[in-house]
Amino acid sequence: METTEKQGHKITQQMLKSHSGEFDVESIHTLALPGIGIEDLGCIGECTGLERLDFSDNALTRLYALASLTNLVHLNLAGNNVSSLDGLQTLDNLQSLNLAGNQISSVDSLRCLTSLEKFTDLRLLDVVHQQTNPVCTNNLYKSHVVALLPKLVILDGTCMHCVYAIYIYIYIYIYIYIYIYIYIYIYIYIYI
Repeated sequence: METTEKQGHKITQQMLKSHSGEFDVESIHTLALPGIGIEDLGCIGECTGLERLDFSDNALTRLYALASLTNLVHLNLAGNNVSSLDGLQTLDNLQSLNLAGNQISSVDSLRCLTSLEKFTDLRLLDVVHQQTNPVCTNNLYKSHVVALLPKLVILDGTCMHCVYAIYIYIYIYIYIYIYIYIYIYIYIYIYI
């Protein structure tokens, strides 16, 4: 009985085939294994055709086994125990990554994502599901993340371009207000 429990916490070929309905693990394009207590990614690296992967709400700590999944586009690791992203730097096609509810303690932990040209969507905080990371306790974490990953379009579900557009609008509004104030001051000073 103890062996069966152990196998339930490690990815096996049998598990991959039964959850995907595919005969060959190389043929699996989408795989969802949320909330089943996975601790060890086992043979997941054999699923070289994977494009979408959901390992949310498991017990993962290490991601090295994902390094060979170069076709991966969307990766959901929310609700695990991940503190290091080593292994993700080779995922050249990765566009979105959900890390809410993990143990990411510093922005520097995200450095391995800087080489990913297509990477545009990162979630570290999920207010709806009350999932966060230790790094999110720093009020300036978003600006630090954007500085590290300038190609990000979406951070924690917020369009960063929209945020910057609002900042620009506010800046222009303040600039115009100051200009009008100076103009009125000069007018009053010269003519009155």
